[in-house]
Amino acid sequence: GYGSLLQIRLPADAQAKEYIERILSSCERAVSLTSSLLTFSRKQEIELKPVEINDVIYNFHKILARLIGEDIEFSLQLDSQPLVVDADVRQIEQVLMHLATNSRDAMSRGGKLVIRTDIAVLRKHAGEIPAGSYAVVTISDTGSGMNQEVRAHIFEPFYTTKATGKGTGLGLAIVYGIVKKHSGFITVDSTPGTGSAFTIFL
Repeated sequence: GYGSLLQIRLPADAQAKEYIERILSSCERAVSLTSSLLTFSRKQEIELKPVEINDVIYNFHKILARLIGEDIEFSLQLDSQPLVVDADVRQIEQVLMHLATNSRDAMSRGGKLVIRTDIAVLRKHAGEIPAGSYAVVTISDTGSGMNQEVRAHIFEPFYTTKATGKGTGLGLAIVYGIVKKHSGFITVDSTPGTGSAFTIFL
């Protein structure tokens, strides 16, 4: 707050303005890190209630569009059938935000981001996912992609491939934790240079 007041009061050409901008930027990063740590360590119960996942995504997509920026083509491909699941809306929005932010960071020169929903009926186990009927949410991008070694670690807390000061390594760990709290599953498909697709089964 005091930094912002200084920024307002100083003349536009004051050299100290640059220093204040750096201080404020550091403060914002500290706020982001603290928020992520609190979310990661929090043990509160989630409030599950029936929600239509297509509605959740559609209602949140304008916020995501502002977060992603204009240089990335963002689109929704929502299934025409109602997809009702037991979920905590705020936590599902947090999952969408973290995954969309990751996609944005992987597309520094622009690209395409798509959020798609489907219904999947598994007749038998698919990896760790038991047989059953699922609402499926896929977030895919045309970014830099990941190799097999990176994919093996991405859900681990504090693991990050971003430059120092650019990431906390908690975003995908939080995503994984929220999906598990919903008794769901998340998979990732990615190849270097061709982008990534995170698929959530609820």
